[in-house]
Order: sequence, then structure tokens, then C-alpha cells
Amino acid sequence: MARSYTPGLKVLSNTSIKRLRQLPMKGKVLAKVGDSVDANTVVASTFIPGNVQMLNVARHLNVEVDSVPDCILVNIDSKIKKGQIIAESKGLFGFFKSQLKSPIDGVFTNISDVTGQALISEPPIAIEVDAFSSGSVIEVIDDEGVIIESQGALVQGIL
Repeated sequence: MARSYTPGLKVLSNTSIKRLRQLPMKGKVLAKVGDSVDANTVVASTFIPGNVQMLNVARHLNVEVDSVPDCILVNIDSKIKKGQIIAESKGLFGFFKSQLKSPIDGVFTNISDVTGQALISEPPIAIEVDAFSSGSVIEVIDDEGVIIESQGALVQGIL
């Protein structure tokens, strides 16, 4: 029977397998060199910034862009809750005030003096990297991840 050549095919019956488990951005490595891990062990974790929502404060309050900073009721980098009043117009003789409420829970991150836009960041999103295979940690890459070594059969190819 004829055999065909399969480029990239690798079959090893008993070999040392090393796998890099790395975070998408710097974070905290939870495993140490010599630790035994299984597939579900979390070896590293980090938080990525949440989505940013832009609110046009000038348009919502029907005020000029120059007066937007005077209407803001919360401080930069303060936590806000959904429905919390973040800006209020001065109104006419103290009456007919317009209010802008936060559409989400998050952090009030910035207000633009040029455009009258406010930025609210959603809460950070936790990212955890699992070992995905049993073995032991042979190397720790500071703030990024680990290299895990295990013994087993390796079948590698192109599908």
C-alpha cells in the first residue's frame, strides 16, 4: 500500500511536552516553579479594562460645551452606579433643571472641554489562564505566565 507525505505531521510516543500559558497583557502569575498543576488549575490572572461609553453631556443637558464642566457633579476617577445623577444643568432661575443619569455602573474617567463628551468605563473584566494540561511548572515568566512540562504522546499535524 502507498504512503502519502503529510507536511508538518509529527508523532511521538513518549516525549516531554512543554507548553507556554501566557496572559494577553501583564498581570499576576499564581503558580511557582515546581508546582504540580492539572488542566483546571489557574496559573495566571489579570484584569482588562472594561468597555468605554461616551455620553454627550452638552446635548443631553442642552447647554453650551463651555459650561459642561460646571454641570458635572462627580469627580474624575470616581465610581458611579447606574442611574446616579452625573450632571445637572443650572436651569432657568434655578428651575427647569435637566439631569443626566449614568446608564451603567463604572468609573467616570474623563470629560472633554472641547466636545462636551463624558467617558464612563465599565468595570474591569477578569481574565484567567488555565494550565489546560497536567504537569509541572518549569519556568515562570514574570507578570505574564508560565511554561508547563508534562510527559505524554504527541500527535501534531495540519488539519
